[in-house]
Amino acid sequence: MKYLLTFKPLGHFFFGNERTFREDYVARSEYFPQPTQVLGALRLTLAQQYGLIKQYRNGRYTKRPRELQALTGTAKADTFMSNDDLGKIGMISPMFIVYRSLEDALFPTPFDVHAQIGYGMGSVMTDTGEIVPVAYPQKVSLSYLTLSHIGPHYYLDGYDAKGHAPQMLGNSAFWKAYMGEEERAINAVFVYEHTSEHKGVFVPHTQVGIALEAKQTIAGKFYAKQDYTLREGFLFACVLELDGEIREDFVQLGAEGSLFRMEVHPLSQTGVADHPVVSALLQPRSGGTKLVAISEMMAEDTAAQPVYFSLIPYLRQRAELKSQKGRFLGVHTVKNTIPAGSVFYPKDGQMLDLVQGAYAKMGYNRYISL
Repeated sequence: MKYLLTFKPLGHFFFGNERTFREDYVARSEYFPQPTQVLGALRLTLAQQYGLIKQYRNGRYTKRPRELQALTGTAKADTFMSNDDLGKIGMISPMFIVYRSLEDALFPTPFDVHAQIGYGMGSVMTDTGEIVPVAYPQKVSLSYLTLSHIGPHYYLDGYDAKGHAPQMLGNSAFWKAYMGEEERAINAVFVYEHTSEHKGVFVPHTQVGIALEAKQTIAGKFYAKQDYTLREGFLFACVLELDGEIREDFVQLGAEGSLFRMEVHPLSQTGVADHPVVSALLQPRSGGTKLVAISEMMAEDTAAQPVYFSLIPYLRQRAELKSQKGRFLGVHTVKNTIPAGSVFYPKDGQMLDLVQGAYAKMGYNRYISL
């Protein structure tokens, strides 16, 4: 059964990254949780709903370990690369944004799209009665960069690494235009952060906090923390393929256990099922003339991919944490990942050489072929 799971934040949320656990004076949340966090939350939710795990004073335990393994699998953080056993969980898509109506979804735009926000001129009256001119955002102009070459050397025509517009979030109208390679101006993208100038999706909030070391406060040391809420009308979402049932529940995600209300919808009964990216994600991966990363991706050797050209503006680092009985013990491992939106032009329609195992089932390594 394929479900669309939606997650409504019940307050501010904070998703950690590798910098969250280093000495720094600014702690800034990621926009989306790591797939390992989503997998952990869903495993715990399923185990509790099926009555296979109980909360005791000194931690959570099960008296039916074989049934628990059959439900949630045997893959763990140190075996995710070699063990893909997630029990009755067949697949978890990368996290994305949906409209509350469930009629559309937003995914990070590819890096070979240059999005330019047009501005019009208007005026406002100040408190003193003075009329001053102001610029206000209008429609977004999208231009699609094309692959060119001089002899054996390939490049994206018109790409400027320093002046390239920031990544945005595109809805189904954007992706239909992108997949059809239509060059036109459309109002089908959103900026990430909501400001007085732009209607974005993520609303930032900043507060001063007390610095931590191994989750213990440090006297006299402070930092600025930036977390987020979602703008009204938007929810987090992912697609879950499950051999069984899952019910609505409350789940915790992120480094600080941010609380969310999880609702469950049969995917086929939502408008998201017809979204071009969601439809592509549910198909077996294949090669093509161009591949676009929809999620973060892991490769043993990023530079050794079978491609003529790739556009990877930067690499991310993802930290997996060690804990025992709820006690934070440190960072288990840090992995480099290729960001969503990266673009690849493979040789002879080959597929990318990516890490498999449980990572490929939990939301990493998802791309679409064009």
